[in-house]
Amino acid sequence: MLTYATGKAARQLGSLGLRYTERQLYYETCRLLLPWWRYLPFNLAVPVAWPRFAAALAELQAHGADLAGLLPPTVAHVSSATTLPPDLQLFGLPRVLLCSDASIVAMLDANGLLLEAGCPVLSVAQASPLPPMLGQMLQQGGGRVYLLHHANVSDMKLAAELGPRLHLPEGTRYTALGLRPTHALRLRLFVLREGETDEAALGVNVTPKDRHWLAGGRSAELAAMHPLRFMRGLRRLLYAEAPTPNRWTQLRRWPHLGHMSWP
Repeated sequence: MLTYATGKAARQLGSLGLRYTERQLYYETCRLLLPWWRYLPFNLAVPVAWPRFAAALAELQAHGADLAGLLPPTVAHVSSATTLPPDLQLFGLPRVLLCSDASIVAMLDANGLLLEAGCPVLSVAQASPLPPMLGQMLQQGGGRVYLLHHANVSDMKLAAELGPRLHLPEGTRYTALGLRPTHALRLRLFVLREGETDEAALGVNVTPKDRHWLAGGRSAELAAMHPLRFMRGLRRLLYAEAPTPNRWTQLRRWPHLGHMSWP
């Protein structure tokens, strides 16, 4: 049953033409096992433990099943290295997307987000401490630093502390995009259950609703979002910062561009 569901989940993700990680395949399998998850007004715990899923995936791989788009675990952790892209300063906008999960960085890179969004995508490990080359890029004016993180206690603390810790150049804006507990609840994501957390240990930069959710021992991973929805949402957030050309200015310029450009 679990092996069949895992294979079906892999075929569904593969049909989208996206590259995805083992954790994303894990949550897609969970969605297949409990197809009514989206109709509940709360977060469900994962219906199958990770070791059982890993065993089912290993069985599929041993039998040569079609797992198109699945990123190997070795590739998923390449981005945790402290090296930076050599063409960092060639990006069009002085902004960078950071992520607390190196496997998600590899997934975004494999799906071409780095080129589409016109900004480097790095793990937190790659950007801590802030490399001089990255600081120079952000100093070009209007620098932006975005952070993607899990909805758990450690990453919520990271989101609150990372901006000051990086010592960003003056004028650079830092924004933690999430995942926040309110996002996880709204999206009905599957959650992992941990031990209850002392609310006093969560810090002051957490809303009461998020604090209550985290104190109950819940955590949600970025991989719990459907890969296609995750990519679309991230594109909307990043493209909103791109400069929008003025159509009227372009209209006035067209007659001067050549006889083929104006009726």
